[in-house]
Amino acid sequence: MILVSDDDTIVVECKSYSWTKSGNFPSAKISTAIESLFYLSRIKVDKKILVLQDDINSQGESLVDVFVRRYDGVMDDVEVWAYSAGNSIKEDKVRIVRIPKENWYKNLWMK
Repeated sequence: MILVSDDDTIVVECKSYSWTKSGNFPSAKISTAIESLFYLSRIKVDKKILVLQDDINSQGESLVDVFVRRYDGVMDDVEVWAYSAGNSIKEDKVRIVRIPKENWYKNLWMK
């Protein structure tokens, strides 16, 4: 799901994945999140956010934390949030996992 602010300055992409049944990282499924990062890299907005529903494996690892650790180098100016659903909206939690960094291509289109 893609969300855009009323003033077109913020774009948010929302995704939901889980660890595989055998407890492995879902590389094939996550490829669509990598694709989203590519599309976000082409958008000229003030803020880009990728929200991933978090999933914790049997070793206590956060899927979102592992995702950011593995793919941080291609995220550039994208902020990443981990969303954890509670039993009600009041119990839902959002955690900022990654703050945006400088993007190498910004100088190409900012001239």
